[in-house]
Amino acid sequence: DALCLDAAPAYLAARGWSDTLMGRLPAAISAARDRRWCKLLPKLFRECTAVQHRVRGRREAYVMRDAGPALAALADDPDASCPSEPAARLKNGNTATVWRTEVDGAGVVVKRYNVKNPWHGLQMWFKQSRAAISWRNAHMLDLYGIATPAPLALVVERRGLFGRRAWFISREVAGMPLNAWVDARGGDPGAIAAMAAQVGHVLAALRVQRISHGDMKATNFLVVDD
Repeated sequence: DALCLDAAPAYLAARGWSDTLMGRLPAAISAARDRRWCKLLPKLFRECTAVQHRVRGRREAYVMRDAGPALAALADDPDASCPSEPAARLKNGNTATVWRTEVDGAGVVVKRYNVKNPWHGLQMWFKQSRAAISWRNAHMLDLYGIATPAPLALVVERRGLFGRRAWFISREVAGMPLNAWVDARGGDPGAIAAMAAQVGHVLAALRVQRISHGDMKATNFLVVDD
């Protein structure tokens, strides 16, 4: 958006258009993106050019076609890649289990959203799965130009009325959690101030797109290409 706004005056001058159009440009860009998102959203949950819809028994998966057949095979049985040792996983929790694996030599991260108990499963039955929300939001952030790990697949498994598990698979991003990055540079106020400005730019971009984030702890930010 910033590049569009920087280039707009020269473009308007070359076309002989009024400078008053500059005032309407940010809203026009936002509206165009919203239209693109409304067109893209339904395609994320059905067979289309970019997404393959796979059904295997009680499981259905939505897989990015350009991720390749090996990723599609992982989506058919995500738990087959889960390390048996809990210490080898990235996270072990009641509501989510996260681990890293490789597909065609590239790292991917699998997040399984667990069902804690029958009551929890019944509640989740009437809601969109958290994995589906992660799948949707990752595509939305990508569309709006906000850096996020590339979404690769969504898998949903229905296990009767009181259970539904789901998996979200994304590309691994090599980076350092923001809190660890700050700790490593505790003696450099200038670097920390510059990083704070970058985080501010991300938050500003979210605000422009009217996107809120419900868990803003530093471990949820990755510093990449420092």
